[in-house]
Amino acid sequence: TPCTAPLIEERATVHIAGQEVSYLALANHTVSASSVGLPGISLPVGLSRAGLPIGLELDAPLGSDRELLHLARGIEGILDEKSRAI
Repeated sequence: TPCTAPLIEERATVHIAGQEVSYLALANHTVSASSVGLPGISLPVGLSRAGLPIGLELDAPLGSDRELLHLARGIEGILDEKSRAI
């Protein structure tokens, strides 16, 4: 989604590109591919301004678990290098 998850006490809408969008509408795009049997993995990429974790989800076609893990490991290495450079 183009924004982090809201805190429970926050409003039910967010402004994105000048438009007000409901968080429920954004949640429609977060249904995991694993719910239909596709492999997926989530990598931690940082924290929001509120200190909540942010993850990058990668999904792949059926039967490509090994390739997905290989890709995730490569991305994880790049993310680790960037965090060390800061």
